[in-house]
Amino acid sequence: MKRLQAVRDVCRTSAGRLRSTVDATQARIDELKRKGDPEVDELVCSVTIVYNQLIDLVAEDNAIEDTIYHLHRALNAGRIDMERFLRSTRALAEEQFMKRALIEKISNLIPMSPNVGRWP
Repeated sequence: MKRLQAVRDVCRTSAGRLRSTVDATQARIDELKRKGDPEVDELVCSVTIVYNQLIDLVAEDNAIEDTIYHLHRALNAGRIDMERFLRSTRALAEEQFMKRALIEKISNLIPMSPNVGRWP
């Protein structure tokens, strides 16, 4: 009988801790629902101008990469001719090179994790 009472006491203690954790979690969920969704700028913007510049440069680099990819697809589909493709790609590649050089320069000046600002 004493063993069963000890097990019951342990179960009640565990159930009490679990209930308090669930209540605290539910209170936090309710608080976050009241606050609403954060603005996109709050999630993407950084704390310093340099980090914001780095975010913008990486976004622009990715946009250039996507543009070159779609130009290539348009060339393969016959929607643009080779001359226009080369002219556009050359201009975009030059711009991308300058952005990547600036990203590399900023990356060397500020402490970052090893994978940030690197390309596959």
